[in-house]
Amino acid sequence: MIKKTFCFWLFLMCMQAAVHSQPILELVPHISGIDAPVCIRHAGDQRLFVVSKFGRILVADSSGTLAATPFLDLRQRVRASSDEQGLLGLAFHPNYKENGLFYVNYTFGSGDTRVSRFEVSAADSNLADPASEKVLLTVDQPFANHNGGDLHFGPDGYLYIALGDGGAGGDPQRHGQNRQSLLGKMLRIDVDTGDPYGIPPNNPFVNDHTTRDEIWALGLRNPWRFSFDRQTGDMWIGDVGQSEYEEISMQPAGSSGGENYGWRCYEGNSVFDLFDCPPASSLVSPVYAYDNTFSVGQSVTGGYVYRGSAFPLLQGHYVYGDYETGRMWSLMRNEQDAWVNMPHGQLLQPKQISAFGEDLKGELYVAAYSADKVYKIQEICSALIPVVEVENSMLSSSTQGVSYQWFLEQTPLNGATSQTLLPAQSGTYSVEVLYDNGCRLRSAPFVYDPTALEPEAAASIRIFPNPMREVAQLEFAQKPGQPFELRIYDLSGRLIRRTTGIRAASFTIRRQDLPPGMYLIEVRAEALLRGRLWVQD
Repeated sequence: MIKKTFCFWLFLMCMQAAVHSQPILELVPHISGIDAPVCIRHAGDQRLFVVSKFGRILVADSSGTLAATPFLDLRQRVRASSDEQGLLGLAFHPNYKENGLFYVNYTFGSGDTRVSRFEVSAADSNLADPASEKVLLTVDQPFANHNGGDLHFGPDGYLYIALGDGGAGGDPQRHGQNRQSLLGKMLRIDVDTGDPYGIPPNNPFVNDHTTRDEIWALGLRNPWRFSFDRQTGDMWIGDVGQSEYEEISMQPAGSSGGENYGWRCYEGNSVFDLFDCPPASSLVSPVYAYDNTFSVGQSVTGGYVYRGSAFPLLQGHYVYGDYETGRMWSLMRNEQDAWVNMPHGQLLQPKQISAFGEDLKGELYVAAYSADKVYKIQEICSALIPVVEVENSMLSSSTQGVSYQWFLEQTPLNGATSQTLLPAQSGTYSVEVLYDNGCRLRSAPFVYDPTALEPEAAASIRIFPNPMREVAQLEFAQKPGQPFELRIYDLSGRLIRRTTGIRAASFTIRRQDLPPGMYLIEVRAEALLRGRLWVQD
């Protein structure tokens, strides 16, 4: 009996498989018992650090179990009397494993913003030294709201600080466009030089006496949460709107900074107040804006681009949500290079999505403010991507669903609606499966060639160990001395490695330039063989 399975897990093909159904997300409880969580971070290991806005940073192991003692307790220093005040941001130094330094953003005293540096305890990696505080930056806050508060180190090693416009409503003191004010801005500082910090020499306004040197971008209302795409370096900003629109802005990697995102001249793409505003052509519009309504959302919470490996269908999606309604969405470019916003429903009950986070491997989490919990985000369709199998010239779907549709060269075949298909001709086949959970997924293309299925031409491929860490062995049946070609592709379809003229039936694959993730292994001999390889950290 001859049975072969062809599994194309290339990202582009998986995205094609998902054309008929967007990723379906669900939330799984991961950490409980955190009072008002507002920030989730990792420190380069398996732990998650969760910030409580009332002044504590708690640490959980990989299973979600909290340490008995907080990592850092600043409740005596933090002012958290208003809904938008408190301990708001956390960032670990890129060299945290070596220097033990991390940075926080909190409101203190009368409600002003303070950005400070702390050190981890030398005796216990789950404890920080509260006496090690060094204040880097203090910013006056005229009102209690719109503090921003998020912190991230960029791919360039500099610390980025998001600050809101100072609060009230409508930016009454016009901080968003005031280049001498740090409010309503994205700041960029060098924490490794200067005292208390240095200015990166390539900051966009270093030689402009009209603008503060720390400013990286301006025209923001309340950039409550932002992030960097760990793969591309793009910056994503969730900017809370006034009363009409909630905004998602994206600054591409490689930008030299200086973008003006338009507040308070514009809200979304609509005019708000054009008094003393620069030309509209000099402003940067959001990549997406949604209506501020009770039924959609009223306070955007910026998220992350998914770069984990557990859910291929979610790969490359920017996942974000709304604090007021608990709804979540994801943004993704389509084949025409246009942004497509995909709704995932009201996933969080009670509502109040206060923050997103990612762990060391790029898997995503969401903080539920009033539920005092952190949830892990799962995508339930990825595990159901069907694979076309062939046995005795009969094609079949590897997964069972409630309905099926077979395609030949991308054209649906009339009456081909069962799990199996007896092909009438050679060609490229695929099958679309509808599942009872709502997932509708298309398999990768399968090239059907009856001559390749004859016993004398049949071959098998074996990859072990799989997943691999440093090396994996590839074995397959092959005529003695028959040369073959080995190809390795990544999830984007890019050819990573090509080796020709191999004659041995056993071949060692070394990690070398293969970062953690999933790869397609292709052997081109008498029969075309494909398998998938997981590379672990």
